[in-house]
Amino acid sequence: MGVADLVQVSQLVARRDGRAGGSAQRRYRDLRRAWRRRVRWWLLAAAGVFAVLLAAPVGWAVAHGYRGWAGLTVGAAAGLWWALWSSPPGYIENWAGGALGERWTGKQLRRLPREWVVLHDRWLGRSNLDHLVIGPGGVFALDSKNWPGRVTVSGDGVLRLEDADLQWTDTGITRRAKGAARRSTTR
Repeated sequence: MGVADLVQVSQLVARRDGRAGGSAQRRYRDLRRAWRRRVRWWLLAAAGVFAVLLAAPVGWAVAHGYRGWAGLTVGAAAGLWWALWSSPPGYIENWAGGALGERWTGKQLRRLPREWVVLHDRWLGRSNLDHLVIGPGGVFALDSKNWPGRVTVSGDGVLRLEDADLQWTDTGITRRAKGAARRSTTR
């Protein structure tokens, strides 16, 4: 490790340590909030239409002594509205899953011996470094993913994801990792 590398590492260490998954969790909250702002009027309009459609059957049920069914119907309508309100699209939910994966990796890294320093969520300008691990064996940059199934990386840098529902191969993982390493040393 050269002097420039040590300077770069010392700058990363000097910054306030982030929380594992912090950036991904913030991104999830921001996207979910923006999505809710976009859809709230549609959901309120749909709830209004649903309430009008339910008014007659619920009124009839109450008038004829079926209060339990009326309560169940209103409760089901409220539950449906809440499910729609709290279920953003998959591209937003993926950020929450990514944060979960980063937190899991952070938890596993806590088991390292004391001579290792682990920093999380380091900002590099346009992207972040999920985990920076510094110790007697060197400096390691870790990028967490929350993927299902078994993930393997062969000696030639081919990444494979094997799952019952998904088979995926990535031949560019080594090239992208080297690019990320170059970007992190130029900051």
